[in-house]
Amino acid sequence: MNRKEFLDNIKRYIEVGEMSFLIGAGFSRNVNNNAYPFWGELLEDAAWNLYGDSGKATKAKKQKVLRKVEKELGYLGLASNLVKKAGYHEAIDTYIEKRTPYLKTVGGKPMLFVGGEEQRDVVHSECHELLKKLNVQNIYTFNYDNALEYFLGDDARQMLEGEIRHLTSELDSLLDQENTEQESNGNKEEEEREKARERKARISEINDLLETHRRNLKTYYKVVKDSYDISLSARQKSIYKIHGSLREPNATDYGFDGDAHTQYIITQEDYDTYNDKHGAFVSMMRIDLLRNRFCIMGVSGGDANFLAWINWVKDVLDKTRVRLGNSEKHQSYFIYSGSDEMPQEMKLMLRNHFIEPVILKDLFPNCLKDEERIKSFLEYVQPANNDDAVKFNDLWNSIDVIRSPRGAKKSIVEQTSMDLLRLAEGHKFHLPQSAVHYVANHVQLYNHEYLTEKSEKAERALYAAAVQCSMIPIDVTCGKNEWEQMERESDHEIKAAFDDALSRIVLLKNLPVKGRALKELDDYTRVMLGLFNYHFPTADDLLSMAVRTGIDYVRQYTLLTLIRSEEKSTTACEASDFNSFQEFALATDWLRILSNKHRAFSKKVDEYRQQARLFSLNEYCRAYLESMRRHEEVSTYGDVSETIYMDGYDADVVNGAVLLNSFVELGVCFASRSILKDAEWLELVRALKSRYGAVLIFCTIVRGGKTNVLKAVAQEMMYDERAKDLLPSVIQNIIVSLVSENTPDYLKGRMAQFATEIMPAVNKKYWARQLAVHAEGILDVADRYRSISDNNKSLYKLVTHGLDKISSKGLKLRLLKRVLNVKTIDDDLTGRFNSLAISSAKGLSEKDFKELVHLYHTYADKAIEANSQQGCFVAFNMIKLLPKDEQEIMYGKFEQRALRDGFLIEGYAYRIKGYSTLVSSFKEHFLQGEDLWHSGINNDGVSIGLGNVNVSTIDKYLSFNEKQTMMVYENMKVILGKIDRVLNKQGRSKEDNGWLSAENNFRDIVSDMRIFVHRHRKQLGQCHDYQDTTKLLLAIYDLCYFGKDIYQLIADDKVYRAIRRIIVEIEIFGIDSFRLVYEQLIGRIIAHGTKELSILFRHIAWVTRRYAKFFNTNEFKELLAAILRVYEPYFSPVGNMQKAWDMIGCEKEIAEKCLMDITDTLANWGCRDKFWSGYKRVYYYEN
Repeated sequence: MNRKEFLDNIKRYIEVGEMSFLIGAGFSRNVNNNAYPFWGELLEDAAWNLYGDSGKATKAKKQKVLRKVEKELGYLGLASNLVKKAGYHEAIDTYIEKRTPYLKTVGGKPMLFVGGEEQRDVVHSECHELLKKLNVQNIYTFNYDNALEYFLGDDARQMLEGEIRHLTSELDSLLDQENTEQESNGNKEEEEREKARERKARISEINDLLETHRRNLKTYYKVVKDSYDISLSARQKSIYKIHGSLREPNATDYGFDGDAHTQYIITQEDYDTYNDKHGAFVSMMRIDLLRNRFCIMGVSGGDANFLAWINWVKDVLDKTRVRLGNSEKHQSYFIYSGSDEMPQEMKLMLRNHFIEPVILKDLFPNCLKDEERIKSFLEYVQPANNDDAVKFNDLWNSIDVIRSPRGAKKSIVEQTSMDLLRLAEGHKFHLPQSAVHYVANHVQLYNHEYLTEKSEKAERALYAAAVQCSMIPIDVTCGKNEWEQMERESDHEIKAAFDDALSRIVLLKNLPVKGRALKELDDYTRVMLGLFNYHFPTADDLLSMAVRTGIDYVRQYTLLTLIRSEEKSTTACEASDFNSFQEFALATDWLRILSNKHRAFSKKVDEYRQQARLFSLNEYCRAYLESMRRHEEVSTYGDVSETIYMDGYDADVVNGAVLLNSFVELGVCFASRSILKDAEWLELVRALKSRYGAVLIFCTIVRGGKTNVLKAVAQEMMYDERAKDLLPSVIQNIIVSLVSENTPDYLKGRMAQFATEIMPAVNKKYWARQLAVHAEGILDVADRYRSISDNNKSLYKLVTHGLDKISSKGLKLRLLKRVLNVKTIDDDLTGRFNSLAISSAKGLSEKDFKELVHLYHTYADKAIEANSQQGCFVAFNMIKLLPKDEQEIMYGKFEQRALRDGFLIEGYAYRIKGYSTLVSSFKEHFLQGEDLWHSGINNDGVSIGLGNVNVSTIDKYLSFNEKQTMMVYENMKVILGKIDRVLNKQGRSKEDNGWLSAENNFRDIVSDMRIFVHRHRKQLGQCHDYQDTTKLLLAIYDLCYFGKDIYQLIADDKVYRAIRRIIVEIEIFGIDSFRLVYEQLIGRIIAHGTKELSILFRHIAWVTRRYAKFFNTNEFKELLAAILRVYEPYFSPVGNMQKAWDMIGCEKEIAEKCLMDITDTLANWGCRDKFWSGYKRVYYYEN
C-alpha cells in the first residue's frame, strides 16, 4: 500500500463513523507553539529543584540536569519523587497548574492564561476547528489543558448558550413591545411605524440567529471528566479527559474520577494503579478499539502516556492482529508530524501492535512546520459530504421535539420548515439511528400538534417535510381527520408533499381507484396498483412511462426485468439524475443485483462512497430489521436531558413500514430475496400483514424462493382478521391472471401455489364461478409448461383442489374427456391427470358418464398395454362411473396390475370385496407370489421404495380361510428369514435416522406380520415352530426400532416411530396398557416438545375419538383441555394479541383441525371450552 492510501483509509473510516481519535500534548501546541510545553519543558523546574546544584539556575544547567534525570528516572519517576519529597500528590498538581496554559474568552476573543496571568501569545484555532469538523464520535485525550473543550466542547457550548440567552432576552423584550403596541389605540406616527418595521426585522434576524445557534449547539462535544458520565454520553459525541482536566486558579473542586487525592495522572504510581482506579475509562477505550479504529495524534512514540495506553489495550491490539492477519487495512494509525526521521525501532514497535505510522513530512513535503503538517493532514481527511445532505441533517438537528404527550412544542421558524420541505424530496433514506429518523418520526407521531385547522404554515410545512423524508407511511401515524386535513391543504408546495404521501398509501394499501382519480396518479403508482392486483403490463406500457429522474429509470428497468423484457430498455441515466448521493448508492446496489449492465454506475458510486458517508442497501435493510426487533422503551437523542420516547411503540410496525415503503420507492420489492433472507422476509410479513397484505402477498410470489415461505405467508394472511379479507380478491385476480398472455410464464406456478394454499380459507362464492370459467384455460396453460414441471404441477393442483367445491357437471365431464383423450400416456404427467380425474368424478353418476364410456375403454386398454402405473391409476379410479355390469369386467382386467403394484393392491382388494369370483381369483393368484409383502429383497440386494404390501389389510378386506392363512404364514417365515439376514449383516450396528435404511424399509412389513400373526394366533399357535417364529419376529420387530421401546422413542423425539409402534401394539395388547404413554404424548403437545408435532396432533385427535371410552376420564379431560388453553393464543382473532405460529414440524391449519376435533370430543363428554366452542374455523371454510 502506498503512503497516500493510508490517508484515504483514514478519511474513509472517518466518513463511515469508524474512527476515534487519541490526542496528546503535541496537538495543543497547534494553538500556540511557544505557550504549550512538552513533557521536558513542563518538568524542567521540578528536575532542577530536586537535583540541581546550589549555583545559579541557567537554561543550560536545567536542561543538563533534566537529561540526566530523564535517563535515570524517566519523567514519571521524576514526578513520583517530587510527590515523595512533598509527601502529598497536591504538590505536583499545583506545580502543573502554575505552568499549563488555559484558554479563556476576554473581550469576545480567546486569550491564553498561565498561572492566572494573561499571556500575549497569539491563539490559533485552525487545527482544533478542523478536528471538530471531522465529526468523529469519540476523542480521548491525555492533555490536562482545556484547548479541546474550549474549541470543541462544553466551554464553546456554554459561550453559545450565553449568546442564546442574550438573544432570547432581547427577543422577549421586542415581542413584549410589539404586543403592547398592538393593544394600544390610535394612529401611529411615521417614526413609530419605522421603529415597528425595524423591530420586526430584528425579530426575524434574532429568530434566524437562534435557530442557527441551536443547530450549532448539537455539533459540540460533551466533555467526560469522570467515569460516571460515560453512560450518559453513549449516544453523543464525547471528549474523554482520561488524565485529568486543568482547574482554573482559585478553583475549590479537586480530584480526578473519584480520586480525592489526585488531580492529574503523572506519577509512576498513578499509571500503575490507573486500571484499578479508573477502569471504566480503560474499558471504554478497549470497547471502542474493538469496534473502531484509532487515529493517534500529537503523541511522540516514546511518550509515557502513549506507552501506558498501549499497555492498557495491548490484548485488544493483539486480537486485531490475529483477526485481520495480513490485511492491509490497519486498526489504528499513528500520525507523526515531526521533521526528523522516525526511529526504525519505533516503527517496528508500532507495527507489532498493529498501528501503522503515518509520516506526514513524506506526505506533505511542502509543509515545513509540525503545525502545518497537522493542518494539511486534517484538511485532507475532512469527510466530503453532499452540502445539501449536511444542511438537511443540521436543520433537523435544530428542531426541538415534543418530549411528552403533555409537552409543548417550541416555536418553529417558517423558513426552516420550508427549507426542510424543499430538501426532503431528495433525502428520503436515513438509518434508524439518525437524527432525521428520530425527529421526523416524532413530528409525525405528534401530528395533532402540527396538522390541524389552526396550525401555522411553518408547522404544516414541517409535518410535510417529515412525511416526505421519514419514509413512514402516513397510515401508521395518521387517522381520518389528518388525511382530510391534508386534502384541504392550500399551499401548493405543502399540498404536493401531502398528495405524494396520500398516493403512496393508495398504493401500499391497494385501495380501489377508478376513472379520473386513476388517471391522475403517476405512471409508476398506476402500474404498481395494477401489479398488486395481478394485472401485468406489457413492455410497451412500461417503455411509455415518464422517466425524468434516476429513480424513474430504476423503477422502469426493474419492471421490465419483472416481465423479462429488460433488453428492451433504451433509457439511460447518469449519477446526476438522482436526488442525492445516498439515493444513487442505494439504487446502484439494487441495479447490481438485477444485472451486470450497470457497471459504470457501480464504479461511480464507489467513488462517491470514498467522498461521503453512504450506507449500502444491505446496511440499510439490516439496520431497520434490527430496529424492528428492538422494542426499546427509551431511546436517547442528544444530551440525556433530551430523552425522547420513540421506538417503544410498535417498533416492528414503524420500522418495518419504512423498509417496505423504501422497497416500493426504489422498486426493489420484486427480488427482495436477494436482499432479505426468507426468515427476515417473514418478520416483515408478520409485522405488516394487517396493513399492507396485498403488497406483501404479491412480493412474496414474485420474490421466488422456497415453497415453505409461500405457505408461511399464506398462513399468516389466513389467520389475521384484517388480512384475510383481502384473500377473495387475491384468488379472483390470480385466476384471471393465469390465463392472461401478459402474465410472465415463470410466475404462474407460484401464483397458482399461493391461490391453492388460501383457497380452503375463502368461501367458494368468491371464486368457484371464476374458476369454472377459466379452469380449462388454466390447464391449457399448464400443458404448455410440461418442460417447467413446477408450473405444470401447480396449475393442475389449483384446478384439482377447486373442483371439490364446483358443482358444474358440464365442466367436470369436459375435464374427464380431456384426460381420456390424451394421446400419449406419460407417467410424469398422468399423475396430475389422476388427481384431476378423481376430483372431476366427484358428484357424477353413471348416467352422467355414459357419453364418455367408449373413450374410457380405449384409454384403459391403452394404459394397461403401456404398463403405465399412473395411467392405470386414472382408469382404475374411474371404474365406479361405469355401468355395474361393466365394473366387474374392468376390475378383472386390473388384477395382474394390482398383484405386482404395491401401491394399488390394497385399494384393489377393497374394491373387489363384493365380487366373489374376483375375490377367489385374486386370492388364488396373490398367494402364489414368492414375496407376499413385496419386501424388495432379491439376489442383488434390497430395492427400497417400491411399495410394501400390508397383507393383514388384504386379510381384513377379503378374509383368508385356514388354508390360505397357512400359506401366508409359510411365506412369512421365508421373508422373515431373509429380513433377518439383511439386518444382521456385519457392520450394521448404528442407527440410521434417514429413510433409506433397511430397518426403516422393513419396519412396516414386520409390524404387519405381527398383526397378522396376532389375528390368527389361535390357529397358528398349533404349529410346532410357532414359538420360535414369534420369538424371531419380535426380535426383528425390536431391531427395526433400533432396540428402543416406546418410551425411549418418545424421549428421543422419534414420535412417528413411537406412534407406529403404538398402533401395532394397541391391536395386540389393547389400549388399556398405554395410559402412561398417552400422558407423555399429550404432555409433548402441551410443551411444544417435539419436532413432529403435526403427526402427534393428528394421532391424538384420531385416537381420542377412536377410543373415546378409554380417554373419557377426568385425568385425560384435563390434559386435553390444557392443549386447548395452550394453543388458544395462537388463534386469537385479534391480530396484535395473536402469537406468531412458530411451531416446528406442524402447519397451523393442521393444528387448527386437530384442535377443533379435540374440542368436539370434549364437548361430547360434557366439557365445553368457551374460546374453542365459539371459534370460527379458518381453514377448510365451511362453504
